[in-house]
Amino acid sequence: AAALADRRREVARESEEVLASAAWAEELDRIETAALGGPWRETPAGREPAWHAVSHGLDSWWWDLTAAWQDLAALSPHQRHRVRITAKKLRYLTELTADLYADREGERASSSAGFKEVQDHLGEMQDRVAGAALVRDHGFRPASLDAAADAAALTRVVAVACRLESHPPYWRARSE
Repeated sequence: AAALADRRREVARESEEVLASAAWAEELDRIETAALGGPWRETPAGREPAWHAVSHGLDSWWWDLTAAWQDLAALSPHQRHRVRITAKKLRYLTELTADLYADREGERASSSAGFKEVQDHLGEMQDRVAGAALVRDHGFRPASLDAAADAAALTRVVAVACRLESHPPYWRARSE
């Protein structure tokens, strides 16, 4: 444990050195220059407002998520975990792009909260699966998984999914 703590401190120090370096500052400047004035700005996509491009990305994640949770009860634990990861990514994307949809903040916050609920409920199930695997990996026989708790978590996920699907996604309501 001490060796691991020492290694973590060393990696943190190395990371801080990289972030404080002139090379890192130059790379960030290069990226900023390209983002603000690169030749891509002259393409048709470069003339679109940012929210337009982000909306297409959100749609892609949304369709992946809604397709994945359609038959949630029939999915394997691994597949449910993938749904959880997709919900998490969509949640983060809605939070990171909130400024682009300031006019829809209430709806955006509600959607982000819904994605977090999906993430949390599926995470609860994943924790039981991972715990049982850990017990098995150490040569013991795990207690049976709590089917009632999994059923309750699935019911909560389905309720959140229905709530989210009952309204068009907030990013489609933009009218600029």
